[in-house]
Amino acid sequence: MEIKDEIKKKVEAEIEAEEAYELFKKFEDEMVIESTVATSTPKKRGNNNSGEEGPVTKEKNDPIVAFSRPPPLPPVLGPLVALSLLETWSSRDSNDD
Repeated sequence: MEIKDEIKKKVEAEIEAEEAYELFKKFEDEMVIESTVATSTPKKRGNNNSGEEGPVTKEKNDPIVAFSRPPPLPPVLGPLVALSLLETWSSRDSNDD
């Protein structure tokens, strides 16, 4: 009976971990979408048609700007740089003769 209970607990823990991971991925995807679609637009001012202020001049509007985070670096890049440095240092030591 104890073995069945242990197996049941482990299976339940795995299911909870998978559900938590899926929930995290959904949250992460939503955060990426929200952070890549941030835009800024200037507000238009109302026009007073009383005619007392003189000629209407065109206002210079600020350009629309969109901000996004840069793409993540591939996970291969770190070990590749480390291997390259190690190879450079080892070849330099052997050429000192």
